[in-house]
Amino acid sequence: ILIFHKNYFLQAAISAFTGLLHLQRNQPSVNEEKLIRQCKGGSRTAQRELFDAHYRSSFRIAVRYLGNHHDAEDVVADAFMRVFNGLHTFDTRTEGSLGRWIHTLVINESLR
Repeated sequence: ILIFHKNYFLQAAISAFTGLLHLQRNQPSVNEEKLIRQCKGGSRTAQRELFDAHYRSSFRIAVRYLGNHHDAEDVVADAFMRVFNGLHTFDTRTEGSLGRWIHTLVINESLR
């Protein structure tokens, strides 16, 4: 009986934690919402901040897909052009997190 209770509570804790992660993943932080709003408004400073925040992870993904740094730099640059041109259509309710959306664009550019 004790083992059952431990497993039950462990599963409940994991389920609760997973639920919190799901909520956090689908809801942007206040800073991210502000950054998105500023980028949509054309703020070059906000665009640079967004680029700096997501460049390294995007570059690593591109290198993984392409196998070399030179092509990865080009792909990330192209992907961020798509990010900034398409940011007006970005919606956290349908796209999920901004980082996931950016990474999806990087992957798509890598596969072109």
